[in-house]
This record gives sequence, structure tokens and C-alpha cells, in this order.
Amino acid sequence: MVDNCKTAVIKSRRNGDQAVLNENYAGFADYYNFSVNACTPRRPNEKGRIEKAIHYIKEAFLAGREPSTPAAINPALRVWLENTANVRTQRTTGRRPVDLFKEKEKAELKCLPTAPHPCAATLNVVANSCCRVTIADNRYSIPPQFASTRLVLHRYIDRIALSTTKGEYVANHNRSFARKDTIVDAEHIKQQKYFTNRTQENRHIATFLTLGRCAQQYLDGLKEKRRDYPNHIRKINTQIEIFGRDAVARALDDAHEHQAYAADYVFNLLHTRQRMNHSSASPLTLVRNADLLNLELSEPSLNVYDKENKS
Repeated sequence: MVDNCKTAVIKSRRNGDQAVLNENYAGFADYYNFSVNACTPRRPNEKGRIEKAIHYIKEAFLAGREPSTPAAINPALRVWLENTANVRTQRTTGRRPVDLFKEKEKAELKCLPTAPHPCAATLNVVANSCCRVTIADNRYSIPPQFASTRLVLHRYIDRIALSTTKGEYVANHNRSFARKDTIVDAEHIKQQKYFTNRTQENRHIATFLTLGRCAQQYLDGLKEKRRDYPNHIRKINTQIEIFGRDAVARALDDAHEHQAYAADYVFNLLHTRQRMNHSSASPLTLVRNADLLNLELSEPSLNVYDKENKS
């Protein structure tokens, strides 16, 4: 017996019509093989025993306790049931619940399914460009190829699972009950770095291929001769702002003609041409002033020889 909360009932029963159950809750009921009876709106007397039981649990067990996870509260609940709730004499039946369960109810129960029902709240979300999905003020990482895409989030009691709209697996995280927490899979960080590097590499290659008709042939030569060809491409691209696109394209043509595949070869060609363009022939200076040929020397002193003769 349930109230008309949206968790269980989408449309309440009125004028003799049957209630429309929440599809997820109906699947849960079918999985555990129990029927659902939705109360009539504004008829609290139909579920008086349920309301009384809820009031008892709130007052006798939950009162004064801090909100906690099921993993933490379930052991305490088990102790309370065994030592308090199930061993008291129930006013309506006049029996202890533990005794009545053993005598009548236990034999009527059926076996549970081998695996628990995959209870989850399903939400349509959009991942941001930083490869994160936000739910309940917490951020969960996803692989970089799913950034800025629509995903389906499955919020279980203990974990957060993400899939594509076609049901393909995306990510699985332990659920955080904190606020403003970031839960990151180390593998996602590794993939993101690789994905970012590949994206930057493709961007540099696209720029490189705009450098004239010989750019593709030179790129093929770099791939064949240089294992670190992406570094050579980045270095060559940096020269575009310095020397201009046409000058770099011409240097690539000349380097390819000589089968010289490396950024250093292109640098040498660019700097050599720059020096040739800026250097001009120095004028020949002819000295025609005859006065410049007249050398004036001081009169030499011969006194040193006189001293030697006297000695």
C-alpha cells in the first residue's frame, strides 16, 4: 500500500479509474513479486497502520540520529529490530512480532531473487567540456571522447553509472554523499592528456598542410625520417609568424628537393635567405688625395751608436 508520491504513482486513481504507477517502481514490484495498492487521494484512513508504523520508526529509532549512509545505519537498525521493535508486544495483535513472524508469516514468504534489483534514479545529463558530469553538487569524471555530449546518468544507492543514450558504457564511480566533491578516475585523466595531445597535434598538422603544394610530401618525409615528427612540425609552424607563410613554403620546397627532412634544415634556409636579402654590396672607396700618401717621420737619434763606440 502506497501513497500517491511520484516515486510510486504518476497519476492517482479518481472516479473509479486505476492509478498509473511509476514505471521504475512497477518494475521493482514485478522483480520482487509483490503487488502495489495505491491509496485514494485525501483518504489517510486507508493507510492508518502504515502511518502509525512510520511514526513509531521515526520516534523510536531515527530521532536524534544524524543522517547517514545505508551501510552505516543498517547495522544499528538490525540491533534495534532484534532488541526493541520485534520483541515488544504489539498493541493491535497482542503478540510479539518476532513470535508471530515465526508462526505464520515466515512460511508464506518466497525466496528472493539471486541478485538485487538494480534500483537507480535515471537522469538525462550533459557532460561539460572539461569531461565532468555534475549531480547533487558533485562532479564525476568521464572519458574525453564524451565531453559536451548527452549522457544517461544512473544514480544507485552506492554508485553513479553513466551510459550513452544508446546504452553504451561510459563510466562507473562510487557515489559521494559529500557536497562540491570531485570524483576522478585516474584512467580518465590519462586518456584526457592523450586526447589533448592528439588534438593539438592534429591542429598543428592542419596548419602545416596549408604551407603550399609541397607540404604533404614534406610531411610524409618527416614521418619516414623522424620519429618525433610532431615536434618538427610545431617548430616549423612557429616560423610562420617570423618569416611569413610564403617564405616558409618556399623553404619547404627547397628542403624537399634536397631530401632534407628536419626543422633545422628549414631554419637554415630561412635564415640564409634573410641574410642575403638584407646584405648589400659595400661601396669601393678609392683614395685620390695625394696628401694622404705623404708620411711624416720623426728624425732618428744616433746617440745610441756613439755610446757603443766609446765603450
